[in-house]
Amino acid sequence: MAANVVIGRAADAAQLAVRAAADVAAALDDALAARDLALLAVSGGRSPLGLYRALRAQDRGWPKVTVVQVDERCVPPDHPDSNAALVADHLLRDAAAAARWVPFFDTLPEAPDRPDAAERLAAAACARLAPLGVMLLNALKLKLSLQVAGFDARFHAYDWRLGIEHLALELNARIAADGGRDVLLVGHSMGGAVALACALRSHGGPKGLVLSAPALAPGQAVPSLKAAVLRLLSKFSPDTGALTLPAAAVSRDPAVVRAYEADPLVYRGAVPARTLVELLDAMAAFPDAVPKLKVPVFVQHGTADSLVPLAATRPLYERLGAPKLRTVRMYERLYHEVYNEPERERVLEDLEAWLESQH
Repeated sequence: MAANVVIGRAADAAQLAVRAAADVAAALDDALAARDLALLAVSGGRSPLGLYRALRAQDRGWPKVTVVQVDERCVPPDHPDSNAALVADHLLRDAAAAARWVPFFDTLPEAPDRPDAAERLAAAACARLAPLGVMLLNALKLKLSLQVAGFDARFHAYDWRLGIEHLALELNARIAADGGRDVLLVGHSMGGAVALACALRSHGGPKGLVLSAPALAPGQAVPSLKAAVLRLLSKFSPDTGALTLPAAAVSRDPAVVRAYEADPLVYRGAVPARTLVELLDAMAAFPDAVPKLKVPVFVQHGTADSLVPLAATRPLYERLGAPKLRTVRMYERLYHEVYNEPERERVLEDLEAWLESQH
């Protein structure tokens, strides 16, 4: 996607560090003002150390800031080359010492030279990040698992208050910016509806599609009176909450549900009327559109999903594109977030196997 880039020039490294620290501090201020919390993801190596030293002395509401790593070396935390040690020594001091610190791991897993070391380190990283909440853990675990398997996995954030068609156009633009059609999309729930709308577009789009419990059909018929009320609310009071999603329906794992409920980054209010109407309009168009899908599609759905019931979406799965391009996996007893269920490893293995088959 297009972005505005401002290029500046500093007299030396020290001045550059001060300027960069000011930019990061301003971003933290914006996050704290908007959400009363902030997440700061920091890089390792020695290049950002001047920035860290300049940033740590600034009073920026550090108790409400969580600091995480974006990369780490396979060394013990007390090793001179440990990124965690560098962050702790150069950033988490002075005022910044009050920040919440979540390193990848406390101790290096045993036998780091084993062939499966990268996978075990990824699991350790996910375990350390679990307190940040199930949504972050779910997406991060999926991304790490795909990266361990050799895929270039990237996130695409979207504003779910916008219409599905708008979001599909936005996603198409992102795919074009990332190199065109050599992209496989993975979409979950409402994100699955966005991903499918993107793939159904005649120009551009992905070369393949993975749908995890996609919200392609309403769980039950929406009475005409209720639909009319929703449309009135959408027009005159679009932010009015109209649907509450129970956290217990996300996963059968109690720890996942507790993390979901405690996660400040998870929206726990009622889904706004405007969002529901936009989604219902997209759902109404899918039955006629899905047979026109031209790319391979892989669907994963739990049979006990109550947020997007399988009974509502199964008829669409049976018409998704050509039969030879369609693979559907249904998992007995699994809830809505199949990548976050106790059987997640099997679900991820199925996903990786399908992705491998597309190369």
